[in-house]
Amino acid sequence: MTRQHLFYRRLKTTAGAAATLIALALVVSTPAVSQEAAPKDNRCVTWKTEARFVGLAYNHLVHLKNSCTYAMSCRVKTDVNPKEETVELGPKEQKNQLTFRGSPARTFKATVSCTQK
Repeated sequence: MTRQHLFYRRLKTTAGAAATLIALALVVSTPAVSQEAAPKDNRCVTWKTEARFVGLAYNHLVHLKNSCTYAMSCRVKTDVNPKEETVELGPKEQKNQLTFRGSPARTFKATVSCTQK
């Protein structure tokens, strides 16, 4: 075999292995969500996070908005404060939930899950 033939053979094998690894990474990184784990009621509540600078620190807020015509109960936690808090939202109601007061962190991630009351 010539050097050029060996080079293309290795390139073909490497490209195939890379494609397999990429496909495997996509399958592994895609979360499996069942209907029970993510109820369709969760789409009624939208939320966003805000780190509001106050003095020398940040207050972490989660703004929740219920667009449904029925009440919702939401569980809120963050990566800075993993203690879960329950927020009750009436129909078409908006609330702001303070999850941490006086944090040195200006960024945080919230996890919100809601169910119909």
